[in-house]
Formats: sequence, C-alpha cells, structure tokens
Amino acid sequence: MDNKNSNINRRDVLRSITLLTGYTLTAGATSAFLAGCKTDPKSEVSASGAAKFLTDDEYALVSEISERILPKTDTPGAKDAGVPDYIELAVKSFYKAEDQSKFRENLKAFDKTSNDKYKKNFVQLSDENKDDVLKMLAEEWKKDDSKPHIFKELRDLTVTGYCTSEAGAKQLLKYDPIPGPYQADIDRKTVGGVWALN
Repeated sequence: MDNKNSNINRRDVLRSITLLTGYTLTAGATSAFLAGCKTDPKSEVSASGAAKFLTDDEYALVSEISERILPKTDTPGAKDAGVPDYIELAVKSFYKAEDQSKFRENLKAFDKTSNDKYKKNFVQLSDENKDDVLKMLAEEWKKDDSKPHIFKELRDLTVTGYCTSEAGAKQLLKYDPIPGPYQADIDRKTVGGVWALN
C-alpha cells in the first residue's frame, strides 16, 4: 500500500479507531481483546506449525491481508508484530464453531474479488493490486455497514492484534510500563507522595 496516500493508512486507521472509547469491534475481536489474547511472534501456533487452526493457504491469506492493512514503514508491520498468529489464535480460541466456519467461508471473498478483477489469488497480487482489492471490499462493507463483513472483521482483528503486541505498544502507541520497574528502597521525596492505583 502507498504509505503516503493510502485509504487504509496505518495512522488514519489507528487514529480513527480509538479502541477503548466508543469503537465497536466485531464479536470475535471483542472476545479476544477482553480475554487478553496476546500477540506473540513466537507463539505455538502457525509460525511453528503446531496446533494450527487455519490451513496454510488461509494463514498466508490472513498474513497478506493484515500486512496490507498495517504495512511495515518506520514501525514494524503486522507480520513483524505477529498479527497473523494473533488472528489465528483469536479465531481458534474465542470464536464459536459456527463463527469459525463463517470466518473461513468469508475469507474466500478476498480471492473471489481478486480473481474477478486480476485472475489471480490475493496472495499472488502485487501490493498495489492487493490494495485495490482491499479498497473494493472496504467500499462494499461501507455500502451497508450495519451488516457483518469480512473486511471489517479482519481490520478489527489486525488493529487489535497490532495494538496489543509488544511492537505496537512500544513503537506506535505511547508506552508507559505501569507500575514500572521494581525499586526496593526509594526516598519518598523522589516520588512526591504515595500513589493510589485504580
């Protein structure tokens, strides 16, 4: 995706989403987020081939979609942050069986749209053509945003996975490790009083 003039620009997406203040996530993304599903590039799913839920083709597709939604720029991209593993784990662990089936079925929309326009599967396209397919599906969703759509679902999972990853937290968001490093003996004057935690 063109990093300067993109309809699905990383900073525009993250600025407009405001995950915790009124932003509505799909049911699956919400479940994963509330359950504390963490992104880990070295997780036991997908990357290592153990406990896989998605097929190799589905995983490759999810990887390419998430990377085009949040591509690598001066900060890590979705793949670097382990977002594809997060998505696989979220769908495997927090979706109901019927929602898992629906997710798999709806993933086919990316290859169908890609084949209709370019006669190739999504993962075989150039970055520019992948972006065109994403824009087409985003426009399709926006025509009736009251209905569930696979573009919105993957966008939600990608952003949630990215923002809960170490890379996203430390390099994109403002990172403040609370309660901070352990210090056994500090002078009260240096902290200005006793802190209360909510």
